[in-house]
Amino acid sequence: ALYALHVEHMAQRASEGGYEYEALCDISAIGASCSAVFSSEWGRLMSKLGVVPAGSVLDLPNAAYGALYYLVVLVHERLPGGKPLLFVATMLSSATTIVLAYALSMILGDVCVVCMSTYVVNAALLFIVVRDTVVVPNLTDEAKRKNA
Repeated sequence: ALYALHVEHMAQRASEGGYEYEALCDISAIGASCSAVFSSEWGRLMSKLGVVPAGSVLDLPNAAYGALYYLVVLVHERLPGGKPLLFVATMLSSATTIVLAYALSMILGDVCVVCMSTYVVNAALLFIVVRDTVVVPNLTDEAKRKNA
């Protein structure tokens, strides 16, 4: 997420300065351009979907919201209500991932190595969070009932 923020920032500076920026994730041999994807209108999903007004303080790049989500993943055990917060944040992240994966493949028709890596990480986190908040507690409760 932080690398994506860096790429978007550098691409914006290059555009304003009248020169081209090529990120490490822009791999012409496979037609991949993460800088093009991050700089597209889909790079700010909240305003693209009309959830927040374009240009508002909440009109942040997707990567900024992603970094905030990963921060919640890292510190949720130290927060009051951390497990439910993590569950809700993971569900929102998963929904966002599905929308962005669809946009990347079906609308933009681009290849973005960083995006696809993020989708894999988010899918793994979804599996882990659902396992730890839904499946395991239910198995534990069932085991307690059997032993009672």
